[in-house]
Amino acid sequence: MKIAFVVTHLSYGSPGSFVRVQEIARHLDKLGVATTILTPFEEDLVNVSDVKVEFIPSSMSKIGLMSTAYKLIRKTAYSRLTSGLFLSEGSFTRMASIIEGGMQKILQKQEFDILHAVQPIAALACSALANKYDIPLVSDIHNDWPEEIAAQGLCKRDDNIYRFLHDVKQKIIDLSDAVTVVSEELKKYFVEKYRITSKPIVVVPPGGPIVSNVDNTIRERNVVYAGMVNYREHVDLFARSIPFVKEDATFYISDYGDSIKNVKNITKKIDQEVNYVWFKKRQEVLGFLLRSKLGILTSHDDITRQLGPPLKLYDYMACGLPVIANDIGGWSKMIEDEKIGLLSKDDPKHFARCIDDLLSNESLWKEMHENTLHLIGTKYKWENVAKNELIPLYKRLTRDI
Repeated sequence: MKIAFVVTHLSYGSPGSFVRVQEIARHLDKLGVATTILTPFEEDLVNVSDVKVEFIPSSMSKIGLMSTAYKLIRKTAYSRLTSGLFLSEGSFTRMASIIEGGMQKILQKQEFDILHAVQPIAALACSALANKYDIPLVSDIHNDWPEEIAAQGLCKRDDNIYRFLHDVKQKIIDLSDAVTVVSEELKKYFVEKYRITSKPIVVVPPGGPIVSNVDNTIRERNVVYAGMVNYREHVDLFARSIPFVKEDATFYISDYGDSIKNVKNITKKIDQEVNYVWFKKRQEVLGFLLRSKLGILTSHDDITRQLGPPLKLYDYMACGLPVIANDIGGWSKMIEDEKIGLLSKDDPKHFARCIDDLLSNESLWKEMHENTLHLIGTKYKWENVAKNELIPLYKRLTRDI
């Protein structure tokens, strides 16, 4: 069986989306399912080395503009002044057409049993091709895009942008042979909102990598936020908490994201030094986390954040980092239930107090450290996700039972 994962995010531009595909592909390969990640970004052929990656050609890539265009689109899409330029039918059609043209060239030379499209643009690009080449299409959906845009104040739930995004999502679901989502909560939400009744919708939950030498590294007192700095991630809560931390620590925040400028403006005004770093390669991120003490996981309290657990939680766990997060309900409750960290109120002083509680109590830190590694080795293994959820779905769609 041959599976093509089609992505339209840079590997370091949306790490959670790409890493999910990368880990799933790697473990499917180990289980005897041949996978290829198809990407329109030549950079990914260099940045990703542990799975098979092929390039989707396009007119923009010939002149080296695909990565530049991606970064520009992200800035445009998440700016209140310019989001309407991107969030329109014309813009979506152009982007999907670029990917579709390159995909057609690939499908003329190669055969795949399944097209597994990741996120909306990839799904739109693949829908016509799946029908033309009679290949089952699976759409991997990580959240409800119209609700995400509304939560950021970029549209209202009764305006044209929201209705357009809702219609795009409905179209993707209708044209897909199956849908994969990240949580049971998201599955229930989609079944109700998008009327999914006659096709498979399969929960493919996040997992974490098995990282070697977790207990053989020297831990520095690094307190790290290791995800993109976007509005929905609420990193400003962590930034505002830093002046109130009493324990000795070194603070790190990712130097990438639509809200990075706002967060830097906050930390410029405090006496404590804050370090900004960003790694393009996954192994560099994991290596840095292995040398750190605590993982930070802030988030705004809205429906879209409650529906899907962020992948960085599982990377923190894989590297043995207990987590400090603000309590937003939904998935955040697992931090408390599984005893892998502390939940804070949405208040900088209380957030700082939680950081101090773990930095000052080595026995509590060690207990939570051991719990994170146990969970990654048992409950949240990518191998189990590939074997128990995806392979049965693929066999069902290809009638290879």
